Amino acid sequence: MVATSTTSTSTTSTTTTMRMIFLARSMTRITTTTTTTTTTTTTTTTTTTTTTTTTTTTTTTKTTSTTSTTTTTTTPTSQPPVIHDDCICESATWNQNGVTVAGWNGRGSSLNQLDEPLGLFVDEDAAVYVAGTLNFRVVKWASGASSDQVIAGGNGEGNQNNQMKYATKIIIDKNGTIFICDHMNMRVQRWFKNDDHGQTIIENISCWGLTLDKEKLLYVSDWKKRRITKRPSEQITAGGNGQGSALNQLFYPCDVFLDQDQSIFVADDGNQRIIK
Repeated sequence: MVATSTTSTSTTSTTTTMRMIFLARSMTRITTTTTTTTTTTTTTTTTTTTTTTTTTTTTTTKTTSTTSTTTTTTTPTSQPPVIHDDCICESATWNQNGVTVAGWNGRGSSLNQLDEPLGLFVDEDAAVYVAGTLNFRVVKWASGASSDQVIAGGNGEGNQNNQMKYATKIIIDKNGTIFICDHMNMRVQRWFKNDDHGQTIIENISCWGLTLDKEKLLYVSDWKKRRITKRPSEQITAGGNGQGSALNQLFYPCDVFLDQDQSIFVADDGNQRIIK
């Protein structure tokens, strides 16, 4: 009798990414790894019988058994969130309590104080820029700083190029150039980085709010003329049809914002509405 045993093993590994979970501060990637092991055992038994008539009869019995084992492992890993420009994750959440990042020392003119801050801008380094309306200046608060740095104005109330009067809105481009709504002086000023004076780029405008588009063109809200204009072309992009509450009219537009699609949002103060 001859017995023969043969064993073969095959392993298949499959990695599948099931889903990505985005959170406000972190992202979890769930990875599932499946390992399948198949073992096949084949046993062949041969029996030989010899008789006196020299006739040989051979009987063969073949037995096959198969065993399969599947193991699944799920491994969570944390990675930084994928954040695109001007995007907020849909599942983002915020703390219920705020943290003071500028000011906190009462009203005043010291470098650790503010006086009626109206304009606000935050850059990519989390530095906070504030237009202190009654301080007649724009200050920069670096992240974690205990006092500010005057970057525009700071020379008292006035209409000279190094002064301002009731600044209401500021915006800063990628080069650090500051655009300021100098409301009571009826002008928009541009201050290049590290300059000690500004340049008047728009005159005779009761500006209250402004923003920049992707082409670095300015959109300015003209409070008294009830319209939004695009500069330098002076194209009217919203309102301009007199004071009123119709959808083609504005009543004291005080701020303007552009989204990623270049749609214009206006804070229409006199009509108590936000209009797109």
